[in-house]
Amino acid sequence: MSKAFQKCLNLKYPIIQAPMAGVTTIDMAAQACRAGAMASLPLSHLDFRIAKDFEQFKSMISQFRTHVANESLEKNINLNFFCHDILNKPTKLQIDNWVKLYERSLNIPIDVDKINFKNGNVSFKAFERDDALHDFFQYLADEFKPKVISFHFGHPSKSTIKYLQRHGILIFVTATSMKEFHLLAKLGIDGIVCQGYEAGGHRGNFLVNDSKNDENLSTAQLVKRAVTELAVMRDKGHVYYIPLVIATGGIMDSKDISYMLSQQADGVQLGTALLGCNESNASENFSKPFTSHSETRMVNIVSGKPARTILTRFIEHLLTTFQGEELPPYGYMYNAFKQVKRTYPELTNFLLAGEGFQSVQSDIATDQLITKLGKSIAKN
Repeated sequence: MSKAFQKCLNLKYPIIQAPMAGVTTIDMAAQACRAGAMASLPLSHLDFRIAKDFEQFKSMISQFRTHVANESLEKNINLNFFCHDILNKPTKLQIDNWVKLYERSLNIPIDVDKINFKNGNVSFKAFERDDALHDFFQYLADEFKPKVISFHFGHPSKSTIKYLQRHGILIFVTATSMKEFHLLAKLGIDGIVCQGYEAGGHRGNFLVNDSKNDENLSTAQLVKRAVTELAVMRDKGHVYYIPLVIATGGIMDSKDISYMLSQQADGVQLGTALLGCNESNASENFSKPFTSHSETRMVNIVSGKPARTILTRFIEHLLTTFQGEELPPYGYMYNAFKQVKRTYPELTNFLLAGEGFQSVQSDIATDQLITKLGKSIAKN
C-alpha cells in the first residue's frame, strides 16, 4: 500500500475528512486533525470580495487552531473552495418555472416577492476575475499556511496553481471522469480526488455537464483507470510529476479503505461515513436507523447541480412533478430552496448522502471514528 500521501503530509492515517458544506463544523475538522487525518473546512459560503466575509474566514481559522491546540498538527488542514464557471442571473421565465414547480411539489403557495434569488455560492473564479485574492494570499504568507487548498466543480487558473505551489501549498481538485483526470494531471495538480458516482453530496464534474454523456464511473473503476492512465502518461513523457490519487465515494469502513489502498489509491476522503458523528451538523438526521427500503437518488433540481440525496417524500414529489422546464442556475436556485426550507423545514428534507448511508455510525465523536478506522486499516 502506498504511503506517499501520509509521508507527504505527515499524517497518521491516509484519510481526509471531506469538506461538506453545511455539514462540517470547526469542531469536526479539529477532531479529525487531532486524530491523525487531514482536516477540511468548506469555504464556498464566503465571498472574499466582502470584508466581513474575509474576517469570518480568519475567525474560522483562529477557532480551528484553538480547537486543535497543537502547533505540530494545526496545518494539517484542507481549505476547500467551489470553482464552477461564473453563472448568469436567472431569467423571469426560470424563476416562474421554479415557483410553479415548488407549488406543485409542496402543495403550498410560493410568494416570489419574498424569495431573494441571490447567488448563495461564490466561485473562486469570481475572486480571480475581480482581483480579490490579495488579502487571502497575504494571509497565507504572513499568518497561516495550510498544507492543502482544494477545489470542487473545477480548477483555478494556472497562475493561481503555480503561485500556491511555490509557497508550499498542495493543490487538490475533484475529478469525476477520466477526461477531467487527464486534464488535471497535465495541469500539474498535486492531488486528484477521484469522486465515484456513488458519492454523496454534489458531484464535482466540470467538463461533462450533460448527464447523458457522464459515464458515471464508480470510485473503484475511476481509481483503477486513473492509476493506469498515470502510468501511460508517465511512460509517454506527458507528466513529470505524479499526482496523489485520492478515492472518495462509497467508502464507509476500514475494509473499503483498505481495498482502495490496495488498488493503489494514495488515500481516501470520507464524507458520508462521518455524517452521524456528534460534531456533524447532520447528526440528527442519522440518530435513528433508516428503513430497509430507503435509497438515494442523484438529482439536480434542488440546487441546480447533480447531488446524491436520500429519497425523501420531498425529493419524490419534485421528481414526479418536474417536467423538464428551464430552472435558475446553481447558486441562485439553491439559495431560493434554502429560503423555502427555513419556512417549511418539515416539507423539504434534502439529505445529502452517499449510497452507503445505511452504514452511517451515530453517537460517536469524529476523533473516535477516525481512530477506529485508522487502527483497523493496519489490521486489514
